[in-house]
Amino acid sequence: MLFEARDLHHVYADGSVGLSGCSLRLRAARRHALLGSNGSGKTTFLQHLNGLLRPTSGSLFFEGAAMDYRRETLNSLRRRVEDRGTRDFPEHNGRKLYGELTMNVTVDSSGRVVEAEIVRRSASRRLDQQALAIVHAASPFGDFSPAMRVQADQIVVTSRFRFTREDGLETQIQNR
Repeated sequence: MLFEARDLHHVYADGSVGLSGCSLRLRAARRHALLGSNGSGKTTFLQHLNGLLRPTSGSLFFEGAAMDYRRETLNSLRRRVEDRGTRDFPEHNGRKLYGELTMNVTVDSSGRVVEAEIVRRSASRRLDQQALAIVHAASPFGDFSPAMRVQADQIVVTSRFRFTREDGLETQIQNR
């Protein structure tokens, strides 16, 4: 079994329930689809799989072992994207674009971006497009360590991007 969730629950700091009793198994070398309506917990569940969130209760396993929540690789990815985004701040017709969006970025074991998907859009389609370009241009992010390669061929990083007047680009890997 690649991933196994057993009675996974997640309650956010504000008291809202993100997951309630989620149990499932994801087998290696198979395609899986995670479907559900808005607010059903799809993103919350994926954030548990990539270590951005920890369950309030229940258990999550990767290849039979309890989930490891170390953040060294994720923090390296975040810093590199921030540097690139601040240097290449999005503009249109000579005016900077400001806003906030959330993106899932899939990175392979060589550090290359396999896919980048906006899961919460900004108010500007142009900003969203340019944020995707920034992430792709910042790749590659560095090879996975040997220990990471044993655990995964790819990781999915969910990150919030804020393009602000004060700070340039700020990314945040949410860990609640």
